[in-house]
Amino acid sequence: MLEGLFQGPEFLNSALDGLTARNDAIADNLANVDTPNYKAKRVDFESQLQGLLQRSKGADPVGLVVDQPRQFTLGPNSVGDIKPVEWTASGTSMRNDGNNVDIDYEMTLLAQTEISYNAVADLEKRDFTRMKSVISGT
Repeated sequence: MLEGLFQGPEFLNSALDGLTARNDAIADNLANVDTPNYKAKRVDFESQLQGLLQRSKGADPVGLVVDQPRQFTLGPNSVGDIKPVEWTASGTSMRNDGNNVDIDYEMTLLAQTEISYNAVADLEKRDFTRMKSVISGT
């Protein structure tokens, strides 16, 4: 019974961890905007969260039906297993010095990340407020 109570906050914590990792990557990119041959970092965690949600509905992200708990699945098996994946965007170059950081793109991504972080943090705050009211009986 208690597992369901804490699933929401655990999911939100994973999202906050991913958004924090993305913010750190963006900060590195902005700090190295003038560094020759620097390649921009990217962070993905949404695909893991999406895959986990799909599996919880009985389908694997690649379309496999998972109807037995011991069947093989792709990706994390629980919200606690989700880890942000950082990769380097090495296939492009924005300038002659080999650097591929686009300052406009990074600033837009930073704003999106900040808005998403604030929204998820607000949802988590509401969850804790709701749990507090249930515990205190108010």
